[in-house]
Amino acid sequence: MTRIVLAAVLALPFVVCGCAEDPILRLSDDLEELDLNTRLTAVAALRALDDDRAIELLAEALESDEELIDATGNALAYKGRKLKTDDKPDKVNEALTRIMNNTHLEGPPRAKAAWALGEIADRESIPALKGATSANDAKGVAASDVRTQATEALEKLGYNTRGRAPAMSADGEVPDADLDGTPELPLPTAPTPKPEAEEEEATEAEEGAEEAIDEEAPSETPAPEAGEAEEEQAAEGADEAAGEETGPATPEAEST
Repeated sequence: MTRIVLAAVLALPFVVCGCAEDPILRLSDDLEELDLNTRLTAVAALRALDDDRAIELLAEALESDEELIDATGNALAYKGRKLKTDDKPDKVNEALTRIMNNTHLEGPPRAKAAWALGEIADRESIPALKGATSANDAKGVAASDVRTQATEALEKLGYNTRGRAPAMSADGEVPDADLDGTPELPLPTAPTPKPEAEEEEATEAEEGAEEAIDEEAPSETPAPEAGEAEEEQAAEGADEAAGEETGPATPEAEST
């Protein structure tokens, strides 16, 4: 009923001026249909519609239709990126912040709103997201899914040193947009350049280490094999034995 009243108010200027049928009214009716595909088609049309009034319809559907939580959250994140402006208040951020902080809502739509704020990556959302990291429900019980998504949204915004890449691509596609948390993507890190003096010292140290290794390396002259050494010793022993048997020449032999 709320959505019907909202659509009627939004379409009133078209009725007064007698213009053609306002698409907002038709899409609002489609969001009330029982058929899920019809409702999803309406969400896709509202996402593509360049009309600020579509933001309210998407936000209202995010709050009230649990089957459209992902679709409406993604649509609002997409519109928030495309419509990012310095004009404040930002209508998309304002609607998502309101949903995230609404303690009377269940956890999933609030968590999806926090996720969408992280995907939009407007640093104006940091104070609200910081508050949502300690979010509770209406009974004062910790809203763990809201807290988790708010923490990850802050990481996407660079508030925490850990860092987290957005899940939504530039064309609005979300490969894994469930409420259990978006996949953490590695962020590229550039190597820290060394000062020239440190590089020269490192090069000299490497060259000194290589020279020390060369000096300590054993001689490459091969040692004689064991068999050859034994044969040489045996030959020397035989020569000595032959000399002893012959003995020195006697005077008689010399005179003869």
